[in-house]
Amino acid sequence: MSDEGVSEDFEIPSATRWLHVGLGWIGSIAYFFFCYCILRALLATYGTTAGTVFVATAATAAMTTFIVWLVPLGDLPEIVHGHLLPQRRARLGRCCGCGYDQRDSRERCPECGRSGPPPGPWQLSWRAARRFGIAMLVGIVFGAGLGEWWTHLDEHRFRLEAEALDAS
Repeated sequence: MSDEGVSEDFEIPSATRWLHVGLGWIGSIAYFFFCYCILRALLATYGTTAGTVFVATAATAAMTTFIVWLVPLGDLPEIVHGHLLPQRRARLGRCCGCGYDQRDSRERCPECGRSGPPPGPWQLSWRAARRFGIAMLVGIVFGAGLGEWWTHLDEHRFRLEAEALDAS
């Protein structure tokens, strides 16, 4: 993996980048929340202990191996705005940077001033892996925390129902 495929010439809208980051974190939190809740239920323990939380969190972290193929999603805005769109524009005879019609000439674009070939294909980089790792870490921490909270609430509701049945 290298950072050589990174295209610095193309601007990625900040709203797009933040939307992508936010959705990535929300998705990873949801994934690890469900993993934690299922794994916590499979442990078949009642109450919160350090050992139970550790085992469930470690097993939840191991669930990352099933979604490691999603690493390129860390660079999705760059893939679209820095590689796919410029390559498509070049194929259609337009400026790679702004989309201005340049079928008549191959000189510098009169709109944005860009000249040169479109960027090459996207390559997996350490930056994408790092972004993915951060999203997974955020997901594990918050997903496991929310999962433990949810389990605690479920056990509390169970206690209340059991007490109500004993009282009747």
